Amino acid sequence: MKVFKNILVPLDGSQAGREALLYALSLAETYQASVWILHVIDLNQYMSSFEQVSGSGYLPQEILDEGQKVLEEVCGLIPAGVTAKTLVKMGRPQERILETAEEMQADLIVMGSRGLGALKQMLMGSVSQYILVHAKSPVLVIR
Repeated sequence: MKVFKNILVPLDGSQAGREALLYALSLAETYQASVWILHVIDLNQYMSSFEQVSGSGYLPQEILDEGQKVLEEVCGLIPAGVTAKTLVKMGRPQERILETAEEMQADLIVMGSRGLGALKQMLMGSVSQYILVHAKSPVLVIR
């Protein structure tokens, strides 16, 4: 049986992400694993078409603060005996989740089945579907 030591939980602020975190924390208690909670800032949500073409790379503090707020809202859910680390990254969520999973040598990725972007999911496909197909580690998708 696989023993989990590093569990990655990507969060987007949705209820499905919160449920995924609760599953991951339960697994972390069982396996004495570390949990890495990741929020990816998708700059495409914040930029107009013109800015996407001519962007200077400057990231306003308000956007970073929003990412931190998503993580701070769930910190109270972390049990005393579980080691948890939070990360905020920017870019395409799919790419950053896979990149982080490799960097931290994730034994498991736990994520919600649907995030905040239902329209985007219909047009581009879901992040969880992408991770299921491309991740090197096991993925647990929570409904």
